[in-house]
Amino acid sequence: QTTTLVADATDVFLASGTTEDTWTCEVTPYDGTDYGVALSDSVIVESGCPVEGDGSDVDCPSIDCAKILEDGYANGDGVYWIDPEMDGAPYEVYCLMDTAYDGGGWTLISTHSDDGQDTWTWNNRHYFDTDNTTFGSLNALNEDFKSAALHDVGMQDLLFVHAPSGIWAGYNTVDDGSGDFGTLVDGIGGLQTQSINGGFSMTAGTLVVSADLNETDVYFNSIDGDPSGIQGAAYGPNWNATLNNNVQFDDPSECGLGPRPYTPDIDGNSYKNSSYRPGVHNIGFGHPAGLNSGAQSVGENYMQVFVRRDYTDADGDGYSSWEDCDDNNASLWDSGTGTSSACAAESCKTILDDGYSIGDGTYWIDPDGNGAFEAYCDMSTDGGGWTRVVNIQGNSKNHAGNVNAVGNVSTLSGSAKLSDTLISLLNTQGFWWYECGISKDVYVMTASGNFDSNYTNSEDWSIDNQKDGIFECIANRGGYVFADYPYCAQGHSDYGSPTDGSGCYVDGEGWGLSGGLWAR
Repeated sequence: QTTTLVADATDVFLASGTTEDTWTCEVTPYDGTDYGVALSDSVIVESGCPVEGDGSDVDCPSIDCAKILEDGYANGDGVYWIDPEMDGAPYEVYCLMDTAYDGGGWTLISTHSDDGQDTWTWNNRHYFDTDNTTFGSLNALNEDFKSAALHDVGMQDLLFVHAPSGIWAGYNTVDDGSGDFGTLVDGIGGLQTQSINGGFSMTAGTLVVSADLNETDVYFNSIDGDPSGIQGAAYGPNWNATLNNNVQFDDPSECGLGPRPYTPDIDGNSYKNSSYRPGVHNIGFGHPAGLNSGAQSVGENYMQVFVRRDYTDADGDGYSSWEDCDDNNASLWDSGTGTSSACAAESCKTILDDGYSIGDGTYWIDPDGNGAFEAYCDMSTDGGGWTRVVNIQGNSKNHAGNVNAVGNVSTLSGSAKLSDTLISLLNTQGFWWYECGISKDVYVMTASGNFDSNYTNSEDWSIDNQKDGIFECIANRGGYVFADYPYCAQGHSDYGSPTDGSGCYVDGEGWGLSGGLWAR
């Protein structure tokens, strides 16, 4: 007799020689003289996944390779089953579990090979972002390959491994883990003019600056640094090199992973039948670093691209690092609280609406997704949710006439402002709350709803104290006049400009007043 202890009667297991069924065990106690009352219990026996989520079978997929490693189910490099959306559509992927590669847990999304095939061409450049086409085989990973994981597996980190050299480069925190590689490339928004040391910095690896390779940063969708511009552009990942012209980002297509805007439309990793620089094979940093030593056009020179996100839970709050805005604080996990730069919210209003307000004070916000900063939030006036966007200091003109950010607005002192773009972005209700001196406290708006610091081409600002998008008091003087005295009993006020007095102006009080502008 064999006894198997399970957590509950619905645990899935298959005993040797036991068919799938509901099995009942009945036990009758006997002391050698009398029989007691018989008791019975049942267990459901099913075939299937021996360990849920270990990636070993189509019936037990995990989310990705990193999750398999984190859960302790990795059994070396190789093919595993994943179902990133857990929607019942599992598929196989290649996992690089070797911890020598910055801890392992990498999911292969693509191979870019000098294999004689025209796959990663310019006309096919959207394989990197919006085109979900897959190709290649897990049995031939030295040839052009694209996995569904490129559009499916959430990523924070990137890994590039070159063959035959074995040189590799890892880039951590390229994204936040909520999106996939295709979403990352698509969000870059087409071709970009690059600046040296302006890419994603290498955080681990064996790649070094050598030969024509100028740096180890990785870039995306780079325009040619020489006068040809788009002619030598690269789509997708690429590196910065100086090749036939003495410039940075020279022919980035030759330092990329295939797409090159030349005729004929061929894969830059192979350059077969090409009259343009024949014998040059891209393979990412392989060409500029002089690493493509394999035989040409037979798949000996290639680069593999892997993605990963972090499933560790450093603070033990039950949220993985990639989804935890602060993995060193068990009381913080949800981005949008505004309590730290990592947990920044979109605005003071979203902090209030989401229930994270602790009253007036300083919070972290990131309205455009380009970096968090501290802002002062008024959570009490007129329903709260106001973000201070301009500080007006009576003895300064710095708050006016500059479209860019000036100073630190969160202190509520000194002359400072956010950029015009952010001020407009934070104003989603159509009006601002304006303060000047002790007598001017009104709601103001512009016809367009945008904020413009260019005094020579600015909006007419008018009072909208009903907060309904309709001017109660029409300004007709131009410039920063918020209320014009022929129409408004309380007199006019001027936000200020580089050509007028300091601070802000209120009719009857004059210039030199302090105040501020709030957005919501």
